[in-house]
Amino acid sequence: MPGSAVRLDSALLTQFEAGFAQAPESDHFRVGYSGGADSLALLLLARQLFPRSTVSALHVHHGLHCAADEWSQLCRDNCANLDVAFTEVRVCVDTQAPCGLEAAARTARYAAFTGQLCAGECILLAHHQDDQAETLLLRLLRGAGPDGLCGMPAQRKLGHGVLWRPLLDTPRAVLHQLAEASGLPWVEDPSNLGKDCDRGYLRSAVLQSVAARWPGYRDTLSRAAGHCRDETSARDVLLQPLLDAAVDGEGCLRLEALDKLPPEVARLLLRAWLKRTGNPLPDTRELDNLLQVMGSGRSDAAPQARCAGVLVRRFRGRLHALQSDAGLPADYAVQWNPCQELVLPCALGRLRLAPRHAVPRNWQFTVISRREGLRFRAHQNGPSKSLKHWFQERKVPPWERGQIPLLMRDNELLAVGDRWLTDRFQAELEETGVGLFWDRHAGDAITADPRSKGRM
Repeated sequence: MPGSAVRLDSALLTQFEAGFAQAPESDHFRVGYSGGADSLALLLLARQLFPRSTVSALHVHHGLHCAADEWSQLCRDNCANLDVAFTEVRVCVDTQAPCGLEAAARTARYAAFTGQLCAGECILLAHHQDDQAETLLLRLLRGAGPDGLCGMPAQRKLGHGVLWRPLLDTPRAVLHQLAEASGLPWVEDPSNLGKDCDRGYLRSAVLQSVAARWPGYRDTLSRAAGHCRDETSARDVLLQPLLDAAVDGEGCLRLEALDKLPPEVARLLLRAWLKRTGNPLPDTRELDNLLQVMGSGRSDAAPQARCAGVLVRRFRGRLHALQSDAGLPADYAVQWNPCQELVLPCALGRLRLAPRHAVPRNWQFTVISRREGLRFRAHQNGPSKSLKHWFQERKVPPWERGQIPLLMRDNELLAVGDRWLTDRFQAELEETGVGLFWDRHAGDAITADPRSKGRM
């Protein structure tokens, strides 16, 4: 029977039971299985410490090594021996990426993990104590601050699921002992010891000498990372009231709140605000540049700057964090049958009427982008105003004006997104029992946007 011949010594298993008892709540545990000794050991542990039906293996095929197909087949064969379901995901790595091949491969790998995880699932990765020590030293050499020196977290959200590293307190040697005890083969990626990449150089040329002088360096660095985690957690708790007071109801940061603070505290507050976006943390140079750009120029100007992959724009004394400020194409015009949702271009989401079963089948609309000369009359007996004037009155940021889909029928502007509807169209919807919804995705402000619909 597959898997019956591979059993681990109970004494060896005992030292892992406490750590694996801290598993996040999950319906399914997917082991990131590269084929190396570390990930093989993790797969063996998950296979014996969790119910068999809840464990599977996920192999990312990077296609960067001539033996990549052989590694994939070895993983498949080992999973068959362990009676573990196996999934392979092939990725395309940008070998010319400015960040370097190692970072590009990591980006592609984590994108694959994210794409495979469903809600309630957990991806297990085999990072261990040696990996954590290497990560801390590399980040220190690159000038990381306290956040970076916290090291790799044991758990964090990833896509719809959770990423979990249960072996961060386990030395590499113990995992190799466990892999050897299984009798199963594993692969050795030559890049792990090669000196071409930073981590390989550190591992092969530096840490052997460090270990000879300071044999307990792994534990010491793990303890240092713990100190940084405690410090940053305490800092975040202390910053929270200040951040809450500085952020408005739309998730924008009030510039006046930064102006009142010393530069070092303003950087911390700005970093805490950007951290809410879920993007990589900016470095000090980016933060200083952002503070300078946003604090300069006329008060009615709208400067912008990129920081840690986020586009930050200033408008009316507020900072907005955006994934993109791209608008609808200038000539965008689509006939829309609202019995189906309409997918907007430029990752600007979907327009829909709901519930769909209540939408009259004879309804037809035209959805367009903003045009010169368009006017909007909210109330039947009220004034007709230019759309430009309407946006200005309601303080809509300039970049958002071109993103909002406009709903037309018989040359009449019925709705500006789902924020403002004419009273006649609103009454028509209410009489029919449906609502108009614009579900925004990329291109949205990253921060929460709990604005009311503003029926007028």
